[in-house]
Amino acid sequence: MQRILVVDDTHAWNKLVGWHLKTCGYNVDSASSCEEALVKLRRSRPDCILMDFNLPDGTAVSLCAAMRLEAKLPLPPIIIISADPDAEISTYKDCLAQRFILKDKSIFDLLPAQISEAIEKWCLENTTGPKEQTNHDKHR
Repeated sequence: MQRILVVDDTHAWNKLVGWHLKTCGYNVDSASSCEEALVKLRRSRPDCILMDFNLPDGTAVSLCAAMRLEAKLPLPPIIIISADPDAEISTYKDCLAQRFILKDKSIFDLLPAQISEAIEKWCLENTTGPKEQTNHDKHR
């Protein structure tokens, strides 16, 4: 089962997205800040990271930069969600994220397909295969 790390500082949104993804068959871990996300990423490697653009201790730009500095393997696919449509440019240019999704009620219809497509694309682009690089059980 694929693991998704959801990073969002809005508790209700974090729980709602987590619940939705669990009903779609994903294992979900959550974080509410850049610092907490880095701690969780050090402990185990998700198959995809879904993060809000603006967090209390930084932005997706700073979090992605910190994750890249610490990563021993290529980062899993990153999907940025934000209520700010202007964040889309930074999503691709500065975060090097695979996707940007505008945070509104239609997100729940989009998320499962967007996550699956991002993971599939990432696997095709990384020659060593998804299991060696994304399965946290291989890094114990």
